[in-house]
Parts: sequence; structure tokens; C-alpha cells
Amino acid sequence: CNHASICDDPFILSFLLPWKMFTDLNALRWGWCTAEVCFPWRSTITDFFWETGKIFPVYRGEGVRQPAVDQAVRHLVRGDWFHVFPEGRVAYPQLWEPSDIGPLRWGVGRLVVDTYRQSGICPTIVPFVHRGMHINLPRHDESHVLPLPRTPVRILVGDPLDLKSVVEAHFRAQEKNSWDTPITPRDEDCYEKVTHHVRLALLDLQIQMDAIVLDEEGPESPNLNNAALYEQALEGLPWAAACKPTTATRATITKAASPLPLPPSLVDDRLSQK
Repeated sequence: CNHASICDDPFILSFLLPWKMFTDLNALRWGWCTAEVCFPWRSTITDFFWETGKIFPVYRGEGVRQPAVDQAVRHLVRGDWFHVFPEGRVAYPQLWEPSDIGPLRWGVGRLVVDTYRQSGICPTIVPFVHRGMHINLPRHDESHVLPLPRTPVRILVGDPLDLKSVVEAHFRAQEKNSWDTPITPRDEDCYEKVTHHVRLALLDLQIQMDAIVLDEEGPESPNLNNAALYEQALEGLPWAAACKPTTATRATITKAASPLPLPPSLVDDRLSQK
């Protein structure tokens, strides 16, 4: 999902899960936290605290081959739930807006590809976006130390992504090319493809979320950065009617139909605004 606040995890995940799940540690997610935020110093006490919450450190700047990603792959091979913020950091408001998705790191791609390599099973990816946490507890506003009460937060969950065909095609090409030609597809190429699919799914959900916010809060909502742009974009999409948050379609919107690739022109317009 998108990363808008330092409290996205555990607050957002807590909203999504039934309370009875919190009594079963085996059912809870594993996840990363960047070392400089959650592990500024290491001790037996702090390590026990974070490990009890099924969190371990990931180190910025060490790339997708670092031990933290290896450990995450091992969890996925075992069948564990592993939650990631593929942007790799809390969104900077100076760089992209709450309605957008920042550049994604390739770590999510490596998790999928290497889990398939080791287990033969492609992990199921469940994309979701949330809106309002950037107001509830802003990352770059030192005046807010505690979450703001009575601040609405919306969560939109998409259908699971099945990227097995993408990963299988990569390994078939590797096997074929290893015999026919010295040019073998790099794993990094597949990491990038998987990450691209995840980004499209998140962008698709963000546009659907825009439709809900426009309907319920109006174009002046702080949960939108450019309501006119997105209202115009929605009108031009073939599935825009399904995004109109009327009583009859609200259940469909909340469930979020299978993410559709965005028109290239719309993707380019959104990216050019950063």
C-alpha cells in the first residue's frame, strides 16, 4: 500500500483485521522498518520489542540483495504474510501528492521473483490504498506528535494480483536463452516488470479513491491535490461509471474491481506533475 504516515503500520492494518486475529501471532504480518527509524541503536530489549511485533530492520541504500530481503523471501517461502510499503519511505509532500504513488522500489519485485524461484509458488499480492493518514499524523509536521482525533481515514482494497504468468515467462526465457544465446534475461528485468504491475494497480486504486473523496468531501477536500484534474480524468475513462460512488455502486467500489492498466497518457500526466 501507499505510505503516508509513520503510523500507517500498525494503525491501517489494525483497521483491516478482525480483532480475534491479534490473539494469534502466527496469523499476523511480518514487515520491515527502516533501521534508522526503528533500530537507531540495537539492544536485547529493543530487538525483543520489535521481533515480538514481527518487524525486522531493512537498510536504506543497500539495495535489493541485502539480508533483510533474503529474510523476507524466506518468510514468503514458508507461506507467511509479509507486508511492504513498496515506495520504501513515507511520502514527501514536496515530491508527490496524497492522490499519487511515489516511485516504487524493486524490493517488491525481488520478493515475488525469488519466492517463486525457491518454492515454485508465486506469492499473492493484495494491493490497497488509504487516504487521510497524511492528515492524521503528518510525517513532516513536528507540531503533530500524536494522531489527530476524529480524522477520517479511508481504505480501499483491490483484488489480488496474480503475476505468475509474468514470472514464469521470465524463467522460461532464462532457460531457453541459456542454451541458445549468451544473452540471458536478468532477474532485475523481472523485478522491474513486477514492480510496474504493482504500481499500476496502486494508481488505479488511487483514482477510484479520488472518486469516493470527491463525492463525500467535495473538490476542496485536503484529501485531494487536484480535484479538477482527477474529475476530468475519471470522465475520460471507460470504467468511470463504475467509479461513481452512488448507493448502488458503493459496494463495488469498496471491493475494487481488478486493477486495469491506466491509459499511457494519464500515467504520463500524473508522473509529470512530480
